[in-house]
Amino acid sequence: MTAFVDSFSAYLTPQVTERIGSATGIDPKLVRKGLGIIGPLVVAVAARAARSPGGLQGLLNLVPAGFDPASGIESVVRSARDPRASAGMLRGVFGSGVSAISNTLTRTLGVDATALLRIGTPLMLGAIAHRIAEGGIEESAIARQLHDEQRAFQARGDEVARAVQDAQAAGDEANSMRQKYTPHEWATARLAPIAAAQVVMMASPSGIVGVVGELASAANEIKRARVGAIPTSLVNVLFDGEISKEEVMALKDREVALTVVKEGVAAVKANTPGEAKSFGNLLVDIAVKTAEASKEGGFLGIGGTRVTKEEQAAIDAIKTAAG
Repeated sequence: MTAFVDSFSAYLTPQVTERIGSATGIDPKLVRKGLGIIGPLVVAVAARAARSPGGLQGLLNLVPAGFDPASGIESVVRSARDPRASAGMLRGVFGSGVSAISNTLTRTLGVDATALLRIGTPLMLGAIAHRIAEGGIEESAIARQLHDEQRAFQARGDEVARAVQDAQAAGDEANSMRQKYTPHEWATARLAPIAAAQVVMMASPSGIVGVVGELASAANEIKRARVGAIPTSLVNVLFDGEISKEEVMALKDREVALTVVKEGVAAVKANTPGEAKSFGNLLVDIAVKTAEASKEGGFLGIGGTRVTKEEQAAIDAIKTAAG
């Protein structure tokens, strides 16, 4: 019986890798290398899911019924350009480990692997579903083949097998971290940096241009922290998805925002104490950068104060909350 990974590889013709390379800006050789890791990684996840009743079918339901990887490349490539279009599917497959896996693959390949993960995951799932539909294979036989294929692949011990193992380990570690938090704790930790920015912004309100600059400054600080962090760090796992407009709107009241900061800090200290210092530093950095992002009291950008006494008081409140 043909291996699932071999079926997947058969779809990756030179024309297909060229098309994906053109769409992602990644060299076709790296496209093939990256997908050569992602395919077996998805097989490993599927093998694990197949151990539970309905687990494999739940994964396969994440791709449209009747999806054929041979003819569905274009639709997958288009979806990969929109993070929101593929976010639900990737989370359904990898849980909270998406960002850790993507960043681990990025380190392995030397290029941003996010788009390749968005493309390779549905293609591999589609290849599995297509093979099952064509061959009429029983569920028990599928589970056994997935398990045997995954075990044989890891036994190779080559560079690709190690890359798959590293990505899977990063995903498992990230999911384990996430499970330590209750949904409320995770939500407050995710919102705490934006809440810290809001506390400063409400201390000395700027005009619309100033507000945009301050929010952009906060977002840039989060991005900067993620770039310097290891794939399985809290900051990388926390911010693997966009914070919604509704979440930000809920922080309009200063006391609510400050409470979110305090609760977020407390959640990190309780669940991942080793990350508490860097998380607290991030909140303070965001508060400072937000205050410095625009001047108050000037006219047409002339004069004014970079950090007002009200903003400094807000920064001090964040420092206290961050410990």
